[in-house]
Amino acid sequence: MTDTQSALINLANLDTPFREKALNQFYNTYKDDALVVDKWFAIQAASQLPNTLTQVKKLLRHPAFDIKNPNKIYALIGTFGYRNAINFHDESGEGYAFLRDVVKQLDKLIHKLLHAW
Repeated sequence: MTDTQSALINLANLDTPFREKALNQFYNTYKDDALVVDKWFAIQAASQLPNTLTQVKKLLRHPAFDIKNPNKIYALIGTFGYRNAINFHDESGEGYAFLRDVVKQLDKLIHKLLHAW
């Protein structure tokens, strides 16, 4: 697993057709292991490719992602904000706007849960 993950991390930072194939194969192999799927999210969120924010937004709609699951939030959104300085701090401000929007969404969910109690 360590070798596979290392290879996937390297491919995730390359603009090559093998990237998408490797990411899909990794997901299909480990889709039943939630912790490994979290690594899959994190690997993509940490990518230094310029389209990473677009990919992260796309992954928010992936069937394996659940905005109500803290591990999924940490893996995808946390990784993007904490471990992807290049894309998160892009001078366009899109990384900050994305994080703001996600925090607002999470805030609404938390308020909804609190009021349900």
